[in-house]
Amino acid sequence: MNKPKLQTDPLDVRLAEWKVSAVLPPRFEEQVWKRIEAVERRESFFPRCASWAEAFFRRPAFAMSYVVLLLLIGTASGFLEARRETARVEQSLAYRYLHSVDPYQKTQ
Repeated sequence: MNKPKLQTDPLDVRLAEWKVSAVLPPRFEEQVWKRIEAVERRESFFPRCASWAEAFFRRPAFAMSYVVLLLLIGTASGFLEARRETARVEQSLAYRYLHSVDPYQKTQ
């Protein structure tokens, strides 16, 4: 079986002939690494937190414990707010009842 000859691209020929004659500035590699480190140090707080949270929540046990914790906190805060509102409504009803029984009585 004869393989057909592939035509060579003129660009490939020119690239094969190309020789770089430029000289890099002194300490070029060191400066490149310093710039890379500077960019990594400037990385924002939020992407770091997002990557940490992503790694944390990949584990089902941690994710479930987080959801349970949030549910407990939400339930507890709802219960405390309901108690506060109930106390306020009861006090208001007590003042109204007292006022309906004796309108001239001073309320505290």
